[in-house]
Parts: sequence; structure tokens; C-alpha cells
Amino acid sequence: MEYWRLQQKKLAKTPIQGALQGQVAVVTGGGGAIGLGVADRLLEAGALVVICDIDETRLGKVRSILTRKYDANLVEQMVFDVTDYCSVERAFQEISRQVGGIDLLVPNAGIAHVAKLEDLDPARFKQVLDVNLMGTFHLLRASIPVFRRQGTGGNIVLISSKNVFDPGAAFGAYSASKAAAHQIGKIAALELAELGVRVNMINPDAVFGDEEVSSKLWDLVGAERMKSRGLDAEGLKEYYRQRNLLKIRVLAEHVGNVVVFFASNLAPTTGATFPVDGGIPAAFPR
Repeated sequence: MEYWRLQQKKLAKTPIQGALQGQVAVVTGGGGAIGLGVADRLLEAGALVVICDIDETRLGKVRSILTRKYDANLVEQMVFDVTDYCSVERAFQEISRQVGGIDLLVPNAGIAHVAKLEDLDPARFKQVLDVNLMGTFHLLRASIPVFRRQGTGGNIVLISSKNVFDPGAAFGAYSASKAAAHQIGKIAALELAELGVRVNMINPDAVFGDEEVSSKLWDLVGAERMKSRGLDAEGLKEYYRQRNLLKIRVLAEHVGNVVVFFASNLAPTTGATFPVDGGIPAAFPR
């Protein structure tokens, strides 16, 4: 009876009866476009979602958007810094106390920086590594005791990048950090299988978001990318659409759909990479 309130919240009655009914999902980078898209698809599938970010203002805005559509009791928010392991550990303990545990972890927080190697400031390079690589490592490491205590298996779905297989010039900090995080995800798949925890990666191409919730990554690098290609904002989006085989604009909800697929355990899969890029041959997993 001690945990009755927590379990009732986790299993809150809702009109949504989806594949993830009763699961608790934790999504970092929850204040950005992909975070919103992933959280939306998870809520549609019946999960209770904890969106997390270092930016409380953006996080609150995303939560308000989600609660227009879904039961507010199914959307929690948590502010913490993925680059600080103690902060991550405390957040996971608090999440476990508030909603009864973690069934799905989605490491999504990320930043980028545009510079050729000869111009790349080591401090900026380290900053990108701290968020994209060390942040992912901290999330993975802090989640293991939670999954071990629960003894019910679970899923980790890393939001990786098309750049892991097909990097771009002047995008070395981002590409290197994402490739390293992708590799640590594979190691996690090897080590966490004994706990029944599946670890898979999603490689999206550019996701821009919209006027209501933009992509924080493209807020940082979009102007430089537009300048280098002589394009405006719409022209840049069209450039990315035209370069894939399906000529489709990659949306945050496309990424979210794949997160739901992996978390639904519809296939006995771990250690896999799933491209969400409209088809870019140079980025085919190999």
C-alpha cells in the first residue's frame, strides 16, 4: 500500500489504450522539436511521459502544448543538466519516487557547433562532447541501477544522427560526438541484455520543428548552414527534403513513431540502428 499512489498514477485511467499503456517514459531534450514529437507519440501510445530539459521555460511551453491534447496527469516535467552526473542521478531518483519507476529512456538532448577543424575552438568542441557524449553516458549509467532494481526489463532508445554514417564538413564536433554516443549505445545493448533492457538507436536527418517549438540544434546552426548554401529558412528545409530518396520532409513525429515501435517490443531487437531520413544512401547503416 505504500506505493499505491504511485502505481495508480502510473496506471491512471485514460481514454488512450495504446501499446505503451502503463509505461513510464523519460525523454531528455524535452524542450525542443524532437522532444515534443517523441513525447506526443508516446502519449498517444498510452505512456506516462516525463519530459526533461535544462531550459525550464521551453520545457514548460512543450508541456502546455502536450496538455492541450492529453491528460495533464500523464505529462510530468523535470529540469536537470545531463552534463552533471549527480544531477541526472537525483532526477532519476525523483522520477522513480513520483511516478513509480522508468520503463523507457530516450536520450535526446543535444547541441551542435559549426566550424572547420582548423577553426574549431577546443572549448566549443568539448562543450558539444559534454552534452552529446557525456550526457548520453550519464543517462545510460544512471538508468542501470533503476532497471536493475525494477527487474522488469525496459527500453532505451537513443536519438542518434544521420551524421554517424554520413558526416558533414564543418560539422566535426557534432558528428564526432554523435558517433561516440552511438557506439556507447551499442555497448549498452551488449551489457544490458542480461537485465532484459533493449538498447536501440534512431538516426534522423534534419528536423526543424515549427514556429511554436523550434529545434534548439537548428536554432544554433541554422543561420550558418543557410549562409553557406545561400538559402533562406524555407530554402534550407527544401534543400534537405530534396536530398533524400523519398523527397520527404523529416518530422519529429516520424522519430517518435520509431521510438514507440522499439518500446512496444514488437520485434526481438537490440543494438539496432533505424534511419529516419527519407533515404540517404551514404547514411545507410553498414
